[in-house]
Amino acid sequence: MVNLNHFTNNMRVWKTIFIIILILAAASKTFGISHDKFRTIQEKDGLPSNTVGAILRDWQGFVWIGTKFGPARFDGIDIRRFPHLPKDDIWTMEELGGDTMLIGTVSHLKLFSRKTGEYKDIPIEPTIVKAIRRISDSKVLVGTETGLYLLGRNLVPQKITIETGMNQANHITSILKEDKNIYWFTTADGLGRIDIRTNHTEMFRMPKGIDNSNFFICMTRYGHNLYLGSFNKGVFSFDMANRRFSKLPGFEHNLILSIAAQDGKIFVGTNGLGLRICNLKGGDIETVTHNSKLHNSLGSNTVTALLIEDGILWVGTQFGGISYVPRSEEKFKVYTCGEFYSSDYRVTSFLPLRGGLRLIGTRNGLFLANEATGTVRKYSTQTPHYGLRSDIITYINKIEGRIFIGTFGGGIHIFDEETHTLRNFSDNELGLYGCIFHIEPDKQGNLWIGTQEGLYHTTISGKVLKNYNTYNSPLTTSAVFQVRFDRLGRVWAGTKFGLYILDAKTGKMSAHTKVVPARAEINYIENGRDGNMWICSNMGLYCINMNFDLVCHYDKNALLPDDRVISIFEEKSGLLWVVTSKAVTKLQRKKKSAITYMKQDGLGDADFNRNVFCENDSVLWWTNEGGLFRCGMKDSPKMTSAKRKPKITGAEVGDMDVCLTGSEDYDGMVEAVSGQMVTIHFSSMDYSLPYSNSYEYMLEGYDREWHTQTGKNSVAYPNLPSGDYIFKVRQAGGGEEVAQLAMTIHRSYKYVAIGGIMLLIVLAVLWYFIRNIKNLKARMHAERSVRNMGKAKNTLSATEALPMPKDNELADRLSYIMQSEKPYLNAKVTVKDVAAMLTVEEAELSYLLNTVMNTTWANYINTFRVEEFKSRLTPANLSKFTLLAISGQCGFANKATFYRVFKQVTGMTPLEYCRGNGISETKTD
Repeated sequence: MVNLNHFTNNMRVWKTIFIIILILAAASKTFGISHDKFRTIQEKDGLPSNTVGAILRDWQGFVWIGTKFGPARFDGIDIRRFPHLPKDDIWTMEELGGDTMLIGTVSHLKLFSRKTGEYKDIPIEPTIVKAIRRISDSKVLVGTETGLYLLGRNLVPQKITIETGMNQANHITSILKEDKNIYWFTTADGLGRIDIRTNHTEMFRMPKGIDNSNFFICMTRYGHNLYLGSFNKGVFSFDMANRRFSKLPGFEHNLILSIAAQDGKIFVGTNGLGLRICNLKGGDIETVTHNSKLHNSLGSNTVTALLIEDGILWVGTQFGGISYVPRSEEKFKVYTCGEFYSSDYRVTSFLPLRGGLRLIGTRNGLFLANEATGTVRKYSTQTPHYGLRSDIITYINKIEGRIFIGTFGGGIHIFDEETHTLRNFSDNELGLYGCIFHIEPDKQGNLWIGTQEGLYHTTISGKVLKNYNTYNSPLTTSAVFQVRFDRLGRVWAGTKFGLYILDAKTGKMSAHTKVVPARAEINYIENGRDGNMWICSNMGLYCINMNFDLVCHYDKNALLPDDRVISIFEEKSGLLWVVTSKAVTKLQRKKKSAITYMKQDGLGDADFNRNVFCENDSVLWWTNEGGLFRCGMKDSPKMTSAKRKPKITGAEVGDMDVCLTGSEDYDGMVEAVSGQMVTIHFSSMDYSLPYSNSYEYMLEGYDREWHTQTGKNSVAYPNLPSGDYIFKVRQAGGGEEVAQLAMTIHRSYKYVAIGGIMLLIVLAVLWYFIRNIKNLKARMHAERSVRNMGKAKNTLSATEALPMPKDNELADRLSYIMQSEKPYLNAKVTVKDVAAMLTVEEAELSYLLNTVMNTTWANYINTFRVEEFKSRLTPANLSKFTLLAISGQCGFANKATFYRVFKQVTGMTPLEYCRGNGISETKTD
């Protein structure tokens, strides 16, 4: 019993110590990375593949991403793809001089030109190339599964034998530089060291007392230690001074795929366990994993490549693309509380309450989140004791001390802030079953309610005083989305089809079409701080004064990303937060500048709803079909200039991409023809928030002054006249560092060609009418000849030559028969069959075809079959039939004849014809 008590007391002591350790560890995790601070780039953003094997930042600042299907270049804004390497995954990359790179794949070592996008195999044994390390302009170390190579001048390889040359030490997995002469390399059987002056190698292996595996996959250096990631045995350190191995605790039985070090931390990429970060000072380990419910979390839990460069952590993953932590924290956050993730719901409305409570309306019910306890209560029709009549919550707001909950089809509820219960607003049709969009109080204490059934005027208790609808008012629709009072006491009603103004005293309503179009959908109305009214519509954002004059208008042609404006919030300073369909724009009216935040800034892809709430003049909340989003106003990035000299990263002429080289700036010239659209892309490449940089640009020879542009990294010139130009871009504020690009615009002869074509068309029309008049005369003459022939025909003997009718008449009849009867659809039709249809002798028809029309029967009828085939190439037919089946319907007897005749008539094969005309080939043979 004494021993048992002693054991129990010891357990209590150890348990206490363990809890203290956990508390200290949690407190020390200030070095960690939040799970939702990553920006992730995937195939949908332009990446060739979501499987990333290598990351490299070149001397210009571009980040190169090696994927399963080839390399891509990222400049902080745009992804530039290069020719695919199908089924040849990239494992490693290294930059050489000029515009060339070495790329190691699962089968070859390749020389890659960044200028031309071409690949060239280096003559070493085909195998997986896992490591490349540049020594100098003329020397490179290459590690493969079959050996270590030293590439000398002209990239001629020399194989370096390690020990016997037959063991696993020749399976090289990574290479690291100690100094200009000494390099370390990991292998499948130990750690190696090479002096490149003599090519002498040494091998180091762990004693059995530490671990029984020397299969190392990756390594990094911090101080005098190397940190080695192993195959399924965790992480080990190696002291380069005393040549001793030791185990790094906390990574046992982890398959380590990548490793990096910075600021006393070891970043470890695992196979399936995410990114693990070890603080070398205290030994604390934090694990960062993928969470599908969090926006901007790590792309995948299999971390295949790591790069820490210029203070930015880059994480390559398998199946999840590449993730990195921008210099500035993501601007927008999706709301979570405990196990409640708002990204799981289509959020429609929101209201914060005292005590850390949040009311969140969704299309799946009402939620009450308690941030103090981390718990969430759900009110829905599935929980009838709460009394909710509809799960679609459309409106939440506090009016006259009461919290109103509007629903779609379930009327209005009152939420009790003390008991957290719901009760009815009223027992009438509106209160029980109405489809509610918005509620606005007036100065008399009554309510104005926008609904699917019109505009309601009620008492605070719910008694209906008046209903304005399509039957008793000028409203053209009963769907009233927004209601606001202006400073003169007039009611502004926003509907699905236009804006209406109501004089509350007289009850007179009129449609407002002076500024806002009659068919515009009004999503939101807000009172401006200057006394004007802001109108959010699907045709842009309007500011209207009390005389109904337009003060200003913003749309996709003026600072906004698109025309569909959902809501607006105006700060005390006059700065506007404008929400469009899938973006938030921070707009400064006086400076005529704007920053647009999109998906990469923490927002989702889903549409916003008509709700914005400002909490304590510091936090803005928006409802979205992809969750509830919030943004701090005071800590928002300022509209500052770019931190670095911008680089010109790309150009387009029309739809053609212009390849830019790896030089400091573009070393060539963009050439175009006047009338072509020329687009120039640039980036500061600081890898901060993509839309927070501000630039100044000017096209010398065209622009008279510098133009300022914020949040947009491209400039387009649609109609430049011919001449020579120089495009210049710099950071805003008159920075001296300027990037430039020469442009030559050649004269366009398009209009001369169009004039010539028009002249030819006129001449063709005249010729057509003249020819028809001649044919008509000839036909009339031929008909008289036929009548005469009919009278004389009985007097001819059987041996006499058959009289021939006029060629024009028979040709016209033949053409009519072919077009109306379509005998060519019969694959077995003969010239005799058609002659019978024309009631002429076979010899007459043959004479017409062979002598007059200078063709054969086969060529003549196959021409009609080809034209019939082309007319039947419709999406409906191609979804049901193959090209061969359609050709059979047109009279072709077999595939060979069809392909031969089609090529002979059109000059191209059927497949080439389809591709040239943009026709789907899903049913081709």
